[in-house]
Amino acid sequence: MKKVIKGLPRIIVRQLTSFYLREVEGISKLSADNEDVYLEALKGFHSGEHRLIIPFRHVNKADGPVYTALFGRILPKKTGENLEYFWPRFFFGDMVLDWAGAGARWLFPRIGTIAVSNQRMVRDQIELLKNTITKDSQPVAVAPEAQVMYYNYQAGEITGGMTHFIKWCQKAKTPTVILPVTARYIFAKPEKIISDCTLHLKKQLGIIASNIDSLIQAVLEFVLHY
Repeated sequence: MKKVIKGLPRIIVRQLTSFYLREVEGISKLSADNEDVYLEALKGFHSGEHRLIIPFRHVNKADGPVYTALFGRILPKKTGENLEYFWPRFFFGDMVLDWAGAGARWLFPRIGTIAVSNQRMVRDQIELLKNTITKDSQPVAVAPEAQVMYYNYQAGEITGGMTHFIKWCQKAKTPTVILPVTARYIFAKPEKIISDCTLHLKKQLGIIASNIDSLIQAVLEFVLHY
């Protein structure tokens, strides 16, 4: 299988992503659940039985590196298959490159991602998306929800783009499997997070009395656990 990622970008995907997650995002352990469902769908994709679209929830700024580690290291290591067997074509909004920094602007094009304008219709981009979804050698991964809010873990409504993807596959008479995935974050020390957030909120709100603690903690516990 032809390599879709080469050189330094491949090293970053295979090795350095986990380091970034641990040292910058504070994520010490990654694991995959129900991967057998995904592996079966992927097997069908590579055998030509169907196309594969992977919608993923994107409500945390660590999601990108998490999915990179999942498809680029965890699953290949677990199954013995090479990176190319798992690696999808990630679609992302081109405005991301405006704020993600020079590193992202250098890396993204080199790991097979495709930048798309979600502000206007661009004919060349539409043709590229259509060909990628219906003909490319890699499955497609896309966050189908609208504006991401990293601060409240809430995403917007599903956009109409997924409908177009499905219609393109139907028009091409191509069976298509849509397999959603999501990342779940479990906090190792929620008590410390609650304590720190409570103190921060009290300072911001100018609250001195301690009888507000129980209300703030109840809200934070709900957010952290649900």
